[in-house]
Order: sequence, then structure tokens, then C-alpha cells
Amino acid sequence: MEMGSAAYGPWWSLVLRGIVLVGFGVIALAWPDITLAVMIALFGVFVVIDGILASVGAVANRQAHEHWGLSLLGGLAGIGIGLLIIAWPEITALALLYVIGAWAFVIGVFAVFAPITYRGELQHSWLYVLGGLVSIAIGIALFAYPVEGALALVWLIGIYAIVLGIIVTVFGFRVRTAPRPAEIT
Repeated sequence: MEMGSAAYGPWWSLVLRGIVLVGFGVIALAWPDITLAVMIALFGVFVVIDGILASVGAVANRQAHEHWGLSLLGGLAGIGIGLLIIAWPEITALALLYVIGAWAFVIGVFAVFAPITYRGELQHSWLYVLGGLVSIAIGIALFAYPVEGALALVWLIGIYAIVLGIIVTVFGFRVRTAPRPAEIT
């Protein structure tokens, strides 16, 4: 079994999550005139995939750390929210905005507090914290400015996905090359 950090899952699951984020962001920016229904469906699929990858990463490292359940809980929450988005695509843009804002905020809080919970297990955890702070800021911004329109939402989500995807991908490669706990002297 390839080791990563018990706190974050195998490095490859982080890299895959980052790549999915960047791909989603590029699609959102390349076709900003797509309908809101398509955007809702794409975002729902993205959230489900991200939740699955987070859950798989948590389960893959369940023996390496006693707090793997927190990562699994975050992944399952993502799957549930993504399935709700897919099941009810007719929800209004405002409702979608609040769901996305809540999701970004919750994922951000988990990311910010993960290095505290798993302190000492990984160098460069500041990248995970940075991604969490970006998520929290986006969540707050979506709640503060809900009427700015669907096109602004598409651009915001696209930029957010690309920035967070790059951060998660870099972090995944850092996990891959980080010394294992037994190697730290």
C-alpha cells in the first residue's frame, strides 16, 4: 500500500481530486454561457466525485490513523450534497448559491482544522490550510453577494475550482515526497 499521510489519504487521491477540480474550473471558464441547469449538474457531479475520492482516501488509510473517520465524514457529506444537487436541478440559483457556499465553508473548516487534529504527521500542511481558507472565503462571499447573477457564479466557481485544484494537487505531491513518520528523526 502506498503511504501518504494518514491525515490526508494516499497522495494519489489528493492529486486526482486536484485534477478533477482544475478540469471542472477550466470547463466552467471555457463555456460561461452554459445554462444554469448544466452548471448545476456539472457541479453536482464534481461534488460527488470529490466526495468519493475523499472517502476512498480516508478508508485506504483507516489503519494508519485513528481519526480517519473525520475525513470519511467529510467525503460522505460531499457525496450527499452532490446527490441533492443532481436530484433537484430545478432549485433556484439563490438556493444553489447557498448550498455551494455552505459546502465550500464546511470543506474549508475541515481543511483548516485537519493539521491541528493530525499535527506532526506531515510537513507543508500549510498548503491544506491555505486551500481551506480559500474555501471559507468563497463560502462567505457566496453568502454575502447572492444576487450577483448566474454568470458571476459560474466564473467564481471556475476560478475557485482551478485555484483550489492547483493547491490540492501540489499538496498531494508534497504528501508523496514527505518523509514517513518512521523516517523523521
